[in-house]
Amino acid sequence: MRATTVRTCLAGLIFLSALGAYSVGGIPIQWLAQAGTILLAVLLVSTRRAPLPRGTVPFGLLLGWLAVVTLVAQALGNDYAALMPSRASTPYPVFVVLRFLALLSFVSTAVVAHWLVVHGHEGLLLRRLVLIATVVSVASLYIYAAQVSGLPEPPRTRPGTGGGQQVIRSSYPFHRAMGTFREPSHLAEWLVAPLLLSFALHGSPLNWSSGIIAAATLLTGSLTGILAVAFGLVSAWVVTRRKRLRRTALVGISLLCGLAVFQMVATSHTGKPVDLPGTLWKRLAPALREGVPATNRGYVYEAFGRIEVPFCGFGLGHASIVFSRSLRSDLIASTLNLYLHIWLAGGAIGLALLGVTLAGPLWRLLFASRAGNAGRLAWILGSYVGWLLMFAGHSEELNVMFGVVYGLALAVVEPKRVARQPGLLTSGPHGSPSRVAVEACRGWRCNRTIE
Repeated sequence: MRATTVRTCLAGLIFLSALGAYSVGGIPIQWLAQAGTILLAVLLVSTRRAPLPRGTVPFGLLLGWLAVVTLVAQALGNDYAALMPSRASTPYPVFVVLRFLALLSFVSTAVVAHWLVVHGHEGLLLRRLVLIATVVSVASLYIYAAQVSGLPEPPRTRPGTGGGQQVIRSSYPFHRAMGTFREPSHLAEWLVAPLLLSFALHGSPLNWSSGIIAAATLLTGSLTGILAVAFGLVSAWVVTRRKRLRRTALVGISLLCGLAVFQMVATSHTGKPVDLPGTLWKRLAPALREGVPATNRGYVYEAFGRIEVPFCGFGLGHASIVFSRSLRSDLIASTLNLYLHIWLAGGAIGLALLGVTLAGPLWRLLFASRAGNAGRLAWILGSYVGWLLMFAGHSEELNVMFGVVYGLALAVVEPKRVARQPGLLTSGPHGSPSRVAVEACRGWRCNRTIE
């Protein structure tokens, strides 16, 4: 497979992963995107003999452990099929397979993204990602206007997260953007990494994309998503040592443009002017005063406290079933927390393996940034930190978008590897690195070698 083909296929699959509100023939498009990333990675590894990044070893151990625990739990005679909630959308075997499909899709995306970066396509990958996020954001702005004004929008063909028709209006003080997703928080979650990575492209024609993506993110009203962006911005700002004031100004201008679009578009449900800071503070203040139990996530921890988690966990898929029973829900319920979910699924060992999986790239990113090579790496670090927060407050599964961020981070984890690619001139006159080769390495640690 040619690198251009791989890059185009990955971009298409990332776009499909954003169509969470739609299905084809009863099959959610997001599931098709997950399957596509796995197929793409298999083809890439088999046809190009692309080595698996060393950073994926801890994840492989985690995946293997979860598979063993799941199979053993079923072999011991635990009838989890009979415990499935009455309104579950899939039968037990399909439900468990889909949980493993999500994990495989995550690592497959990471493998493909990593391969593109070490072949010198990091800048093009970032541009494609930001362009796709811009298209999704523009679509979200139109859908927002359509829902407020009664204009037509594409029919939502997938059931909502509550089991019935997708809920468009909520009790929020202002109308929230949900775009091509089933919930506003899902849109915010998907946009966090592209928004932060878009700041790495300042100086390119895609600068205006930052403001559009920021506007769509703010319109979701998602506290977790906005906090993830804030934490990512702070992380990137701290490790950016040179041109900090200039970078801060450019980012600030983009965010102000996004806020201006938000103020022009946001529609209040109360008849009063939309007050985004006040709305967010009303949700954040109780958590700061009384802790998580005082927030809308309190029920998650109350239900989790009623479960006696075995040392080895219940197994992947089984964890969701057990948690749903603790909530007395007739639907599969989400823990809204990756760390709690893996603890339920894999016990203490699974949680430890997850910690190693996530900590390795983060440590290398911090180490590389301290070596004085911030640049784009700072925004990869910011995206990574933002997702770590997102996993604590909303997302319970490793997914395609985090797979892109993880793949970018793994390119830093593996030093001294810049693979050849067709047409890449690796040396110039007198053996010096060519301009093209130097450009391919720009933004990464200097201890890599040009082979």
